[in-house]
Amino acid sequence: MNLSEAKSLRQLGLEKPIFVVPNSIDADEFKTLVHPDIFYQYFPHTRHKKIILFLGRIHPVKGLDLLIPAFAQAQAQYPDIHLVIAGPDSEGYLAKVKQLIHGYRCQDSVTFTGMLTGSLKLSALVASDIYVSTSYSEAFSISILEGMVSGLPCVITTGCNFTEAGDFGVTIVVEPKIEKIRDGLLDCLKNPLEAEMTGQRARKFVLENYTWEQMSFKFIETYQAIYAGNPLPYTD
Repeated sequence: MNLSEAKSLRQLGLEKPIFVVPNSIDADEFKTLVHPDIFYQYFPHTRHKKIILFLGRIHPVKGLDLLIPAFAQAQAQYPDIHLVIAGPDSEGYLAKVKQLIHGYRCQDSVTFTGMLTGSLKLSALVASDIYVSTSYSEAFSISILEGMVSGLPCVITTGCNFTEAGDFGVTIVVEPKIEKIRDGLLDCLKNPLEAEMTGQRARKFVLENYTWEQMSFKFIETYQAIYAGNPLPYTD
């Protein structure tokens, strides 16, 4: 759970304290970034391209119907960008996405990798230039944290429910609309140095706030407060 989800519970009338401990990542997995050549060995045609990475299920809720046209419009200005869609087909939606891609005539600039795990997933993150998540609605996403901790500038929608990242200036948060997603991508492409700095801030932000170790400390402090009858820390 994150703060946005806690606020939603409040709107439903829950009055008791809400202990907020969001999803987190294993920092050790990302302290030394994997070499991008692992990814290029599997997908050599992506080498020397500016890769925009979508990492998640291929499902209607993920907003690929927004991302595809946004990507196609951005590609009209930046022909060297390449969209990598890394994730499993869900509910047979892959066929619809491929049809959409053909409709926008960008099939030569889109690669489907299937689900990536382990070093291949980590290498894909390092090989990429921009991470994007275009969900209409999302629980707190581990993959967004993975994009951020890999040092990528991230373009995410408000449906991802991670407004804190936008508030701290470590991601670009946009409405789930084609033109807004396109503009977010173009902002990163037009201002590569600023995008790189955003990615560096994102990495630092995650390592300081969203690791397993930090979440463990929060659990311990909260249980100690409950045992001692003290006010709970980390509540909304």
